[in-house]
Amino acid sequence: MTLVAERASEVVGFVDVRLERSPDPMLRDVVYCHVAELAVAAACRSQGIGSRLLQAAEEWGRRQGAAFAAVEYHVANTRAGAFYEQRMGYEVASRAAIKRLTGRDRRR
Repeated sequence: MTLVAERASEVVGFVDVRLERSPDPMLRDVVYCHVAELAVAAACRSQGIGSRLLQAAEEWGRRQGAAFAAVEYHVANTRAGAFYEQRMGYEVASRAAIKRLTGRDRRR
């Protein structure tokens, strides 16, 4: 599902959200409200638009039976980290590691 925020008939933000079940069959059966993407136009940031979009997505997930909301963001995006963790109450639950497979190996 996609929710949008408009100002003067112009889209200034959106959130894409979907329901997912726990991917590991050894874990208990849990439904997650997965926030796939959240974006707010640069000129409209820090005005509460992202918070309202995320809260609406969480409420949609709650109504659909989700027990948790989950979001992923790049570790270098400290602004997103502060938003999700400090402002919106999300906690780090896992970490993903990546390795460059093309181009120059930076360790050498």
